[in-house]
Amino acid sequence: MTPGTVSRYRFFAAEGAAVMKGQVVAKRIDTATGSHGIDVTGRIQRFDSPAHPELVAATGAIIEEPKGRFVALHYGRLRFLGDGVSVRPLLRISGDGLAAEMEAFASFAWGAETAAGTLEPITRPVTAALLRQALQDAGIVADLILDEAVELLAQTARKIPADNHKGARRVVARGRPAQKGRDAEIRFLFAGRDAAPEAGLRGETRVLAREVALPGQILAVKTPATAGTPGITVRGNPIAAEPGADLELQAGAGIDVDGHGLVFRLAGSDPAIPVVQGGVLQALSLVAVAEDLLEATFPAPECPPALVLPGRAELEAAMARAGVCFGIDAEAVAALAARAGETWTEGETPVVVARGDPPVHGAAAVFTSHIEEKNRFAGAANDQEKVDFREMIHSRSVETGRLLGTRTPPAPGVRPGTSVLGTKLPCLPGEDKTPTAGRGVELSADGCSYLASADGIYTYTPRAGLVEVLKNYVVAGDVDYSVGRINSACMVTVEGKVAPGFAVCADGPVYVAGSVEGAVIRSKAEVFIGGGIYFLQNAEVHAGGDVDVAIVDRALIRAGGDLRVRREAINADLRTLGKLTIGPGQGRAVGGALRAAERIEAAVLGSELGVPMEVEVGANVSLDTDDPVAEPEGGWAALIPRGGIYPGRVRVLGEVYPGVVIRILNWSFEVREKLYSVEFVLDSNWRIEPRAFR
Repeated sequence: MTPGTVSRYRFFAAEGAAVMKGQVVAKRIDTATGSHGIDVTGRIQRFDSPAHPELVAATGAIIEEPKGRFVALHYGRLRFLGDGVSVRPLLRISGDGLAAEMEAFASFAWGAETAAGTLEPITRPVTAALLRQALQDAGIVADLILDEAVELLAQTARKIPADNHKGARRVVARGRPAQKGRDAEIRFLFAGRDAAPEAGLRGETRVLAREVALPGQILAVKTPATAGTPGITVRGNPIAAEPGADLELQAGAGIDVDGHGLVFRLAGSDPAIPVVQGGVLQALSLVAVAEDLLEATFPAPECPPALVLPGRAELEAAMARAGVCFGIDAEAVAALAARAGETWTEGETPVVVARGDPPVHGAAAVFTSHIEEKNRFAGAANDQEKVDFREMIHSRSVETGRLLGTRTPPAPGVRPGTSVLGTKLPCLPGEDKTPTAGRGVELSADGCSYLASADGIYTYTPRAGLVEVLKNYVVAGDVDYSVGRINSACMVTVEGKVAPGFAVCADGPVYVAGSVEGAVIRSKAEVFIGGGIYFLQNAEVHAGGDVDVAIVDRALIRAGGDLRVRREAINADLRTLGKLTIGPGQGRAVGGALRAAERIEAAVLGSELGVPMEVEVGANVSLDTDDPVAEPEGGWAALIPRGGIYPGRVRVLGEVYPGVVIRILNWSFEVREKLYSVEFVLDSNWRIEPRAFR
């Protein structure tokens, strides 16, 4: 690096002074000498001093070389930013481009070249002409400049002291904002109920007249929306105008509209009520015809309250408009005509002005059930017999070939009719809503007799139109006094619960969705109870197959198949010729007796209180008695494989508490301490051992 001197500059305007576009604001008078160096890291080492750096042209200024002159690119204020010379504009444009604000000072300063070729400082007082020139130079449209504001700004600026860094400010130009177009308007020329006659129509506005409109009458006039006036920014950029909002009104039934869609009239030759609904103007008849065409009434349901009653001619024209020509009630029409000009009172019953002649249809088909569908109490034949309100006679059990019901075919139509419109109304044969023969039912050859094709329960469902003989006797609710005790030869499904003191006996499976409370369930097949079985007076389940129940509380269960208690058994007497499972999960048994011919599995047996409990497994388990089964021929040892263990066992996934006695065949083991995850087995040495398992 070679030492040297830095450049020096001469400024012709002080910082903050106003300068003019294209004028010199500073000049380099001494050019720097020396040269830059480079250090070992490759960085350049400048020879100039940090206190006097080289100046650069920043925003709004350029350097003209080789003379080293700083020239302003626009009218503005001279500012120094570090080692940069900038010229900040005097003009600020609003965000929407519709206003221009200018800052002005007492004078403009710059360097002017003399005859000798040198630059000397020049100061020129601010004038309105200079400010206009600055505005046009910034792109402001001449026609949008506020001449009076520019003149006032120049006058104010000339009074500002030279050492004042803040100039005078004023809005000196304004654009023209866009003007939104005028919204469309619709003027209704009839008295409105929900909208004033001058009101516009938007959305679902509904306008109803109270008086009848005459043919050719103008009902509505529309003034269309305008496009709006575009605007312009102070720099001449166009601003789009928002058009006025339009209103849609369409001509509906009975309405004529001109070619421009602006004038709406009542069409035809009959009077009507004008209605505007959902943007559609339509003519509404005063008379309503019933859906079956057998009755015409005045006024129509669509007519508004406080309707002014029309005269006879208008009323007859309205009936003709509705097409009513038969069965006209002259007295009713005359009575209405006598009230012409009066107001119809809201809540009055519409007047029937015409009645048609209804057709005579054939008689409908009839189904007659020969099975008593309702149960009756046993012993209720006379007053002398004692009635057990729990015992019902269920007469719906039928056998193959039994006559279930008969059908009377529908009759043909008798006589056609005439509508109020004068049209013929056909007579129809009677409806045939007799039920269909479903499962277990067949029809006779003539289609008039329903016969059982299988043994089961007779079921007739009128809503579904179905006659069936099912293998499932379904109780839609609870088994209580409304049903009585059930004794069925097929499956039984109870959609509710079984109340105390009642019983359900079936040859087929029994399914109870709810609970069994102090009741008895007997089935030659399986039994499923969605809830629990609870002892109130007598709670028992006897099943030839599997039993599945959620909770057993002091109840007796006998199962010829497997027995599963999904949650818990409390002081229960449970016996099964298959497997007994308490669980899965947190299933537990506390107190009572558990007996299974094959295996017992539970999560928890007993409780911390040491409640006595018997748990027995083995071929000697009986469903009917507590007495031991006779020892088999060859002795109990014949049941144990040589060198092995007896297959019957008790497995506990969780805890076994003291007080529980485990019995396998004729050998016992009393639990004296709390055990975890054990399996009790009988080995060939006639010992019951608790073994840990995973």
